[in-house]
Amino acid sequence: GQRVAKFQGDVELERQGGFASVRTRNFKPPLDLSRFDGVLLRVKGDGQRYKFALRDTEDYFGNSWQQWFDTVEGEWIDIHLPFEHFNAVQRGNAIDKSLKISDFKTSKIFSMQIILSKLEYDEKPNPLFGPGDFELDITSIQAYRKPRPPTPDSEEKVASTSSAAQSQDD
Repeated sequence: GQRVAKFQGDVELERQGGFASVRTRNFKPPLDLSRFDGVLLRVKGDGQRYKFALRDTEDYFGNSWQQWFDTVEGEWIDIHLPFEHFNAVQRGNAIDKSLKISDFKTSKIFSMQIILSKLEYDEKPNPLFGPGDFELDITSIQAYRKPRPPTPDSEEKVASTSSAAQSQDD
């Protein structure tokens, strides 16, 4: 069968609770995702909203770049997370307004993290969060590239290949 990573547990609101997360150790060397446009997740969730985070610093407590994604209870779905939609976040959920997306160093990704939190960015409540049991199954995390429009040079090659094929048929 297919291998599945399981992020599951029980989130309590008592004692400053309200979140759970799982994170990789720092990659050595860091991943270079600069040739890609984003991250594609294949998940089966519980209907809650999660965050996916990337760190472009070795500092365990440094800023991360995060993006929310919603799950559908009991259904496998593909989640596209374009780098251009990530937010710089400090310690949990405050958006660091001093950083812009151009500051995101996708050429040096040191770690990845998945988070379930009662809060969205800047202390706003997560509308899809519920305390108690949660479960998120993950079969893949991969970088993706958007299809690129053909360049005039590549269109010329396609046209000349088509004409060569046509003349052989004649």
